[in-house]
Amino acid sequence: MADQSPTTPTTEQQDPAFESLPSTEIHVESCSDGTIWDNYVSQHPQSSVYHLFGFRQAVTAAFGRESYYWLARQGDAVVGVLPVVRLKSALFGDFLTSLPYVTYGGALFDTAAVRDALVTHAIGSARELGCQHLELRDESPLPDLAVRTDKITMQLALPGDPDVLFKAIGSKLRAQVRRPGKAGAESFVGGKELLDDFYAIISRKYRDLGVPIYSQRWFEALLDWRPDDS
Repeated sequence: MADQSPTTPTTEQQDPAFESLPSTEIHVESCSDGTIWDNYVSQHPQSSVYHLFGFRQAVTAAFGRESYYWLARQGDAVVGVLPVVRLKSALFGDFLTSLPYVTYGGALFDTAAVRDALVTHAIGSARELGCQHLELRDESPLPDLAVRTDKITMQLALPGDPDVLFKAIGSKLRAQVRRPGKAGAESFVGGKELLDDFYAIISRKYRDLGVPIYSQRWFEALLDWRPDDS
């Protein structure tokens, strides 16, 4: 008589260790908990300060924009985030951006599958909202998505020693840097007490360049958010 004992475990006999493995299904949800969000962002190697949850609050305080902060889970583990702000105006149209008012944004993720889940969710949400497009300001192009080529980012690795940098900029630029100091210019670092003076100067320079500038309320919101390192 043949041995009827099973050669592989039945469902009831599965090794308990398998039950503790995380689910492979990726779930994307809205996030309103800044602590959970920032815990993930702060440990991610590609994150920027703008990915932190407080940036959302600064945008709301200064501009009153709608925002959508999506978080990806795999089981109980947070495996990705994607912050998006809706920009809507009669002049420029209606679209979602990650992130506006700054250079960087886009999704943070553990795996390509998480990235795809977040981006797919964002594209679907943009369509449901009736937005014209979704713009992700990643440092690197995402696969299968159109890429704007009218803007570029130039990066320079800075040495740890400022004297090394000063020597590297060349004699002509060094002379230009030294000239204000010889003329008695002084520099100050502070907070909101310097905002009026700061804004008066930067708004004048933007005007000279022919570039529109955000309202002073935006800079005030950033100082409220990060008073110690703005």
